[in-house]
Amino acid sequence: MPTLEEAKLLWCPFAKSVDTEDYSGPTSNRAWQGEAKSNCRCLADECMAWRWSAPEGHRVFHGALWKLDTLSGKWEPVSGWTPEGYCGLAGRV
Repeated sequence: MPTLEEAKLLWCPFAKSVDTEDYSGPTSNRAWQGEAKSNCRCLADECMAWRWSAPEGHRVFHGALWKLDTLSGKWEPVSGWTPEGYCGLAGRV
């Protein structure tokens, strides 16, 4: 799976951009930024469809990995983890 930063360089098949500066297209969902190709990249964790990939027994909250401590019943952060995720609409790469 791509890292968060790698995903932001991928093209999103759901992005719709128009080539007008006033963002007047009826079917667009991205503001015009001068180049449609870069404007239609994946929004990654800023997208509603983004899903985090976490090891078994772990959860991702706000881009950080957490593990449930079975003794205390509290979630504790895990260090040294590189966030990975995938598009929930397109599926895993």
